[in-house]
Amino acid sequence: MKLSRSEFIKLGILTAAGISGLPGMNLRAQDPSVQKAQKTVIVLGGGIAGLYAAYLLGKTGIKVKLVEATDRLGGRIKTVVDPSGNSLDLGAEWIQAEHRTAKSLIRELGLKTSDYEVQSDLFYGSYQKAGTWDISPNSQEILNKLIQMNAKINSSQQQELDRISFYNFSIYQGMTPEDLGILNFKYSLYYGDSLRSLSAQKVLSDLINFPKYNTRVEGGMESLVKALVFSLENTETIFADPVISVFQGEGKVTVTTASGKKLEASACISTLPANQLTSIQWDPGLDKEKKLSALRIRYSRIYKTFLMLREAPWTRENFSAYSDSAAGFIYDAGTKSNSEDKVLGMISTGDRYEVLSSSTDAMKVEYIRLALERLGQKKDLQVLRIQSTENIQSKYVPAGIATFPPGSYGSIISLLKPMDRIFFAGEHTAELNGTVEGALASAIRAVNQV
Repeated sequence: MKLSRSEFIKLGILTAAGISGLPGMNLRAQDPSVQKAQKTVIVLGGGIAGLYAAYLLGKTGIKVKLVEATDRLGGRIKTVVDPSGNSLDLGAEWIQAEHRTAKSLIRELGLKTSDYEVQSDLFYGSYQKAGTWDISPNSQEILNKLIQMNAKINSSQQQELDRISFYNFSIYQGMTPEDLGILNFKYSLYYGDSLRSLSAQKVLSDLINFPKYNTRVEGGMESLVKALVFSLENTETIFADPVISVFQGEGKVTVTTASGKKLEASACISTLPANQLTSIQWDPGLDKEKKLSALRIRYSRIYKTFLMLREAPWTRENFSAYSDSAAGFIYDAGTKSNSEDKVLGMISTGDRYEVLSSSTDAMKVEYIRLALERLGQKKDLQVLRIQSTENIQSKYVPAGIATFPPGSYGSIISLLKPMDRIFFAGEHTAELNGTVEGALASAIRAVNQV
């Protein structure tokens, strides 16, 4: 049964069987003279960057061979629609209203967004309501000066600064451990990691234009992926077939997959996560700096759980709170205003990831109950259903975003540097790394280089 665009976005699945009938998956017939001259590009990775690259290439008449290691498209983006009608984003969930590339694509694909301003309570030794807590004026002044300083120093000085963690450098500059604890709450929701593990230079660079998540895609972030997939043209997709080697020679690129397929094209765009680059045999090989950069980057750990509840234990609209408990960050995750069931989301990062990912559903509920109790919300949790992140984890899909520990200065520049006819994209190569905006922008850059 063929689905319309709106039906596919609502009901479609992103597997080989689910997309087989889509118009763009059947390479459009052309006369022999056109086919002979038609350029072919191989895209490695079917996450948001790879899909957008395929979308842009296909629109220009270029033939695309999209290679995905898993059995579904979308990467870390996965939305589950609960029986209540609420959309649960198990991976990426928010964008920023000011992110022009993402907002432009969403409009182009006919999707809609809704506002969701994150104004959070805090339990950090004691309970503090949203708007009543922040770092001290003295620490804020120090932070502002450090951001300005980092923007002015030369690359050699930035490289020296990169050797220190943000936490240690901030302590050295006079910020208090208490204020850094507050910053850790605010920033770990984005990074998925502790400020003790991140490069001072990278964090200070990010803070110039730090993402402020305030917008959701209606129907969940996977609606964006499905709309892209439905709009693909001239695209052949290979599923569940990891790349084992990439060879360049005689004016072409040859990609070999685990099943033995050999794909040939005039160019290749790799959107694979950095931690997968060194597991592929490249000929010619990765240069030393690119290999070291891929090894320096680490991926954060972000674990999400959603409880469908009979009754909301919170009272204010758009409730959210940071907690020093295992729960980490809890929030009103409901997306359907007239739903009788209420949805409480939990995001746990860093070391909390290990705690939650190894916990039973009953233990997850208890962690959330304890966090709510600290916030003065003592209602019994009448849990109807539970949904957690583990459904999208695999060796090819990172548990979080690319982060840059001390010693990783210049890694982005090295990773995005082309290798003759091979070009690189993905959130880890973007200035706004870890965001949908960054992934999309990286795809545009790579396509323009082809």
